[in-house]
Amino acid sequence: VALTYNAAFFDAFVNWSGLLILGYTNFSMPLLLDLKLKTVRAARAMGKKMVSSDDGSTTKTTKGIMILVTASITSVIVISIADSLNLAAAAFLFTAFMVARVKV
Repeated sequence: VALTYNAAFFDAFVNWSGLLILGYTNFSMPLLLDLKLKTVRAARAMGKKMVSSDDGSTTKTTKGIMILVTASITSVIVISIADSLNLAAAAFLFTAFMVARVKV
């Protein structure tokens, strides 16, 4: 059993999963929920079922911060796994593009 145990792999897996769970759960998800809550509260206040998510500068600022935070977390995870700055930059740009397309 001791010969098949790979401590370096286990250490990398724990670090990667910790970054993934803590990063997205503690930072990206609360920002996304904040954006959704603003949309729902604005709709209820106006007596409508749905309003557009583009309801002011606060929403735009929150979405911009969510894009940067989510893309940064992704690039940190990629650089910790692949040890490549170019790949991390590509992951940052791809994630920023994909998160920007999400409708809240």
